[in-house]
Amino acid sequence: MPIGIGKTTAGRAGNVPQVNITGYHREVQKRLFYSRREQALLLEKTVRGGFGNLEMGQVMTEVYVDGTAVRDFIVPYGANGKALLLANATSGQATLTIDGDEAACFAVGDLVNVGDSNSNANYEIDDISITDGVATITVTGTWAEHYTTARDAWIQHRRGGKFYVMDQHVDAGGGDAGVEGALTSVVIANAVLYQDAVIGWDSDVATNMNALTDGVYYVIR
Repeated sequence: MPIGIGKTTAGRAGNVPQVNITGYHREVQKRLFYSRREQALLLEKTVRGGFGNLEMGQVMTEVYVDGTAVRDFIVPYGANGKALLLANATSGQATLTIDGDEAACFAVGDLVNVGDSNSNANYEIDDISITDGVATITVTGTWAEHYTTARDAWIQHRRGGKFYVMDQHVDAGGGDAGVEGALTSVVIANAVLYQDAVIGWDSDVATNMNALTDGVYYVIR
């Protein structure tokens, strides 16, 4: 009797259990440092849980809790740090909705920035509740403006006083409130980085990190 899928040599009908290898391991290779990594000034930091997989080169900033920068905890700066609103946040109200999985990035007491392509402002989270996969976030005070999904309305952590560049890939977990996050090392000075490897860089980051652009590199002094 022939051997193969749906065939057997066991002498009766049935399929022989087998293992089919259909995928492959994806190895991410990325070049961040033009200068030697061991010459850079690095610090150990903890990434706030809930942000999932983050790539080496991601610009990070501090978390603000109860109005104070918590420098042991960092979050992504830029697009990777934003959660898009599911519905408009109407001026004069105090609640917004986002995907429930993305709520793990936030906690009561966090100082957050809410806005869209038209305007934005800072608020403090007063309450978070999740029902049927949708998270409702309530802030102290009310929305100063009308933030709309048509203008890609978002919520993100307020930008901290310091910026860093993460120098390794991490999995900060996601989907569950209280997820632990991840440990990482970050660049703070004395490094030359490839521009195309850095995520979230802008003029504010350059000024804060005392950096300049030279060709295809960022020179962090």
